[in-house]
Amino acid sequence: MTRFIDNCFLVDNGLIEQITTCPFKGKTSFIDNRRTAGESAALRFGHHIHAALAFRNRKHFYGHEVDEGKQVRILEHHFMSTPCENEGYRNFENAVKVIKGYNTDPMVAADKSTILPHPKYGWPMVEQPFAIEIPRTIAGRCIIYIGRIDRVVKFPEGVFVRDYKTTSMLGETTWNEAQMSEQLKGYCWALKESTGIEPVGYVYDAIAVRESIQNAIFDDILGKIIAPPTKSGKPGAAVPLTFESQRFFTKEPAGQLDEWFENMLHQVETFLWHYDRNIFPRHHYHCRGKYGMCEFFNVCSLPERSRATALASNAFEENKWSPLYRK
Repeated sequence: MTRFIDNCFLVDNGLIEQITTCPFKGKTSFIDNRRTAGESAALRFGHHIHAALAFRNRKHFYGHEVDEGKQVRILEHHFMSTPCENEGYRNFENAVKVIKGYNTDPMVAADKSTILPHPKYGWPMVEQPFAIEIPRTIAGRCIIYIGRIDRVVKFPEGVFVRDYKTTSMLGETTWNEAQMSEQLKGYCWALKESTGIEPVGYVYDAIAVRESIQNAIFDDILGKIIAPPTKSGKPGAAVPLTFESQRFFTKEPAGQLDEWFENMLHQVETFLWHYDRNIFPRHHYHCRGKYGMCEFFNVCSLPERSRATALASNAFEENKWSPLYRK
């Protein structure tokens, strides 16, 4: 995706995350538009789950019961359109288990939120894209903040931005990261700017899918995922699938979204300073993260004269992803 259009710079959460992690990685991903060939299994799995859940949410908005068969067909279509030989446990069969587990989970059934209609167009605010021009320029360029909100919901306490996150790990670190999420604060700001609706905060819905789901089964009678038994035949203690949800508040105390906005602009200004001078520092502390080595680790290790050739090889492909559309 081209980030510079008619002297405007398009900014989304993915770009912010990369340029603050490592300017070199941000430049390689979003200016050179390169990524490793083939989307990661974890990212693809999460996208496919999102698609099936988005269909479910639209059904509920119009007062219809969920069509689980259609959800399964959506998953099948997505997995067939992006085949991969080495998905591990993140495959079609286990995605179906996730959807079945979600549809029958007591926490999900007890949820009292409703999808909010768009105030101007009336459609359900599910997978809601936005593009907002910032009313100031940076380094002589207009800034357009773009993104896609999973859904906007209403509780008795007010309106919330709500986001699904698929993960293999779930614990205190998950919720600490959610509390400081720049992405979801940005979505709250974007909702206020684009519709005039200031949300109370955001809801972080974690879908934890663990490797033990590979041998687990969905019990139609119990309506839940059953862990595989132990070698001795006793019931398994593994927890293949977990759904947890927490709310975080941005309206009170006041000023959080204004602070996010100014912080985002400072981050963009710093990156454009590097861009205009063609200087992109490399933050080697982030060469290895919690999900493994940086995708550009081998490129970064090469002499500078060899990096462009490496990025042009079959190991990488064009980074076409944009929050404004889906494949």
